Amino acid sequence: MGFFGSETKFEGRSQVRTYLFGISYNKAKEKRRQDSRQLPDEHIDKLVDSYFNDDGSWAKPTLDPEQFLQASQTMETIEECLKGLPVAQRMAFCLSEIGRHGTSDICKILSVTSANLGVMLFRAKARLRECIERKAQNFGEI
Repeated sequence: MGFFGSETKFEGRSQVRTYLFGISYNKAKEKRRQDSRQLPDEHIDKLVDSYFNDDGSWAKPTLDPEQFLQASQTMETIEECLKGLPVAQRMAFCLSEIGRHGTSDICKILSVTSANLGVMLFRAKARLRECIERKAQNFGEI
């Protein structure tokens, strides 16, 4: 079996090395996509652990609930914070929270596994919370 099992598709319109390069390139791209979808579990565990002290309390105390609510109700603030998210996280968050799509639909749309989607949503929500809190603190200082 030659050409990775696709020798019957070679039409002879290009050089063999060009054809083989294309196959190799696509296989490498496919492998990179597969590898990027699989994040080690310990990475997310470290991220979650960074939010808490050893006694289970918040490592960085949260804002006063009234300040947080006031800041989060401002649509402009939320839109600014959403724009600051990486594109994939923003899409995952919007599809889940605004579009109310289910996990399987979002996974198909974004071409990710459900585990990867969970990580993306966790990170998006954490970044949004931090951004809104930062803006609320700045608002409180004015």
